[in-house]
This record gives sequence, C-alpha cells and structure tokens, in this order.
Amino acid sequence: MNWEAIGALGELMGAVGVIISLLYVASQLRHYRLAMKTASSIDGAASFRSVTAPVMASPQLTGTMLRGLEDPASLDDDERAWLVNIVFNALRVYETIHFQYESGTVDKDLFRGYSLHLRTYLDAPLVQQYWERRRHFFSSRFQEFVDGLLQTSGQPGVRVPELVRRIQDKDT
Repeated sequence: MNWEAIGALGELMGAVGVIISLLYVASQLRHYRLAMKTASSIDGAASFRSVTAPVMASPQLTGTMLRGLEDPASLDDDERAWLVNIVFNALRVYETIHFQYESGTVDKDLFRGYSLHLRTYLDAPLVQQYWERRRHFFSSRFQEFVDGLLQTSGQPGVRVPELVRRIQDKDT
C-alpha cells in the first residue's frame, strides 16, 4: 500500500466520521426541541394554575370574578383592584404562551386551545376595558394577535373557525 492510498483512506474515514457526527447532532436537536415543547406545555399549564388557584380555592372569589368580568361597575374598589390584577396576570400568561408559540416551542394544537380560551375571555366586558386602557403593557406582536381576535367579536359562528384558520395559515 502506498502513502497516497493511506491518505485517501484517512480522508474517507474522516468524512464518514463527520457525517456520523452530523446525524448525531441532528438527532439531539430533535430531542431538544421535543423537550422544549414539553417544558413549554407544562409551564403554560402551571402558569394558569398559579393565576387561577386563589380563585378556585374560594367560591366567594369565584363569584366575585364572574360578576366582575360581566359587570365591572358592580365591584367595589378592592374587588376591582384584585380582579384587574388577575386579568393582567392571565393576559401575561397568554402573552408568554403566544411568544413561545411564535418561537416554535408550543405545539400548534395546544396553542389553538389556548387561543380559543383567550378569545372567550376577551368577550368579558372587564377584559375588554382592561385591554383598551392597558394594551401598551404587552408586546406589539401580542397586541396584534389580540386585536385580530377582537375583530371577530360579535360575529356568531365566525369566531372559532376564523381563529382556527388564522392559526393554521400561520403554520403553513
């Protein structure tokens, strides 16, 4: 065997090694993406539980929340301050989930469910008032998303299919 043949064999083995390394890195990236999506799913659910836990623990607070969302004028100052804080925290959770979705770490079907829930939440008069006055506290991309959801308000039979179409269009 001559040195040229040995050199060519070495280069071939090096190329095979690089290909195997690239395949391994690609496999690890797939596993990492799945782990990120799983973590985002768990984080979103935990965030909602932390916002809703105080409400769910008390029938009185549940009643105050339901009453206040539909008729903000029925709340006293302390109740209003409490509920506005709940609304802010809930919207911040939605914004985080939206950001994670835009970043590719939240599954589109999971995001669709959160979006439909947000759309329902946006029907509440108190949430609409809050959004009109304090939308600037949130990212511009989330503002655009929420404004798009609000455009479907008051259009029976259009909300869910339109929202689902918008999410699917974004993914294609």
